[in-house]
Amino acid sequence: LEEFTGETLDEDRLRTLLTGANTCTEKYWELYELHKARPCPVPNLFNLFLAPLRFCSWGHPEAIEVFDAMIDESRRRLEEGAYPAEKERARVLWAYTSYYFDIRGLHSWMEQRGYTFLCDVLDLYMPQPMDLTSYDTMVEGMIDAAWNYPMNRQMAAPSMSHAWTRDVAYSAQDMGADCVVYCGHDACKQTWSVVSILREQLMEQAGIPLLILHGDSWMKTTTPITAIQKELDEFINGVVLSKRKGKRRMRRRPSQAPTMG
Repeated sequence: LEEFTGETLDEDRLRTLLTGANTCTEKYWELYELHKARPCPVPNLFNLFLAPLRFCSWGHPEAIEVFDAMIDESRRRLEEGAYPAEKERARVLWAYTSYYFDIRGLHSWMEQRGYTFLCDVLDLYMPQPMDLTSYDTMVEGMIDAAWNYPMNRQMAAPSMSHAWTRDVAYSAQDMGADCVVYCGHDACKQTWSVVSILREQLMEQAGIPLLILHGDSWMKTTTPITAIQKELDEFINGVVLSKRKGKRRMRRRPSQAPTMG
């Protein structure tokens, strides 16, 4: 590692950073648990912060500070029963990336409609605490964390369809999602190749419907936000809420969070 990076590795400095990383892991799961409340007290916008925290500042004091602010606000909303809409009409999990070119047009619009944004694939990294006993255990922990990165743990797995279904089905059931949405990019051929398997397995394992959308996360010219809003409305009103009016299917609750391997 020192030869590759050209830097001298300081074990004490590494332990300090990984201690902060373990704190971030604890707070990630605390925020995850808050998503389970109905109505969801975690603002839709907060899901946008989880990926950059993991990619850019995991273990640093700034990341812990952001986590604390998100948890405090979510707890406040939970205690007060605060929700931006009259009621929570649907709980939505995004199986792939979301749309980021119009945050107000998606995340804020969803909240106003009573659609909770539970998470997208960039939030599904399910971090685990690292063993800080020795230099070797810390390096092994970082290696495991690298394999466990968002998308890497699903799209780079030995079986993408299995790993993707495992994580999405678990989280959808655990957080009480009413439906799953797939944001399909023309350039992301790997997910297009197995999304039909994901849809079938979600229905078979959890009875949860999946909506397949076309669009680019960062380019509004591919699919405008108004078209995305229209499709979400039609899907939730025509499929999700209609299904809820009928006899509810019993959902098997997962016993534990999935791990790599």
